Amino acid sequence: INVYNVMIIHAYLVASVPDDAVGAQLVRRFACYDIGGLPYTPDAVLNGVLRANVDQFFEDGDTRLTFASSKLDPRIHLLLSHQLSLSPSPFLLNATTPERLERLFDAATKEYLTEHVEIDVARNSVTFPPLFQLFESDFCAEAAALDGAQSLLDADAESAAHSREALLLLAWLRRHADADELGAQLSQLVDSALHGNSVTVQFLKTQYRLAVRPFRQSH
Repeated sequence: INVYNVMIIHAYLVASVPDDAVGAQLVRRFACYDIGGLPYTPDAVLNGVLRANVDQFFEDGDTRLTFASSKLDPRIHLLLSHQLSLSPSPFLLNATTPERLERLFDAATKEYLTEHVEIDVARNSVTFPPLFQLFESDFCAEAAALDGAQSLLDADAESAAHSREALLLLAWLRRHADADELGAQLSQLVDSALHGNSVTVQFLKTQYRLAVRPFRQSH
């Protein structure tokens, strides 16, 4: 997480802030650090290490596989920053225990969801920031195993009013949202979906506009 957040900012300083999806892809693919004699691009750190070598980013025999996470926790996306509008705040993690890391992940997730997820109870809609669409498969994979997720899917089986992904995102949000106003609003939407009503799930578009946020230290 530290390496990724620092590398993105370093790349912007050396090159420039991307102004479209192609530019952002170039930064992730070609910015590179030599760490212990091994090359790491932002893509390698994200997909090979943090996302548990998703889609076999590192091939068999690649030394970097040693450092790949054994399990993908989609909350990592809420601690990684591209310093763009709607990006999470960047974190610098100190040496910490698994318990402290879990508390950090939980707090950062609740904070980001409260700030960036928009729920309109009157219109039965929820709007997610773009990273939820970009990494939809990560969030849905975890959500499928959560208590209550299957109930949502079963309730929608006859009407087929929602995509499976939309319902799983609702289940994931219900599990991780703070139990304040956002959680209360979400409970209303989930209950509505369970009773066969249509809930609109939509995503904001990525805005390639610099939005500098200071690094936050974990404690």
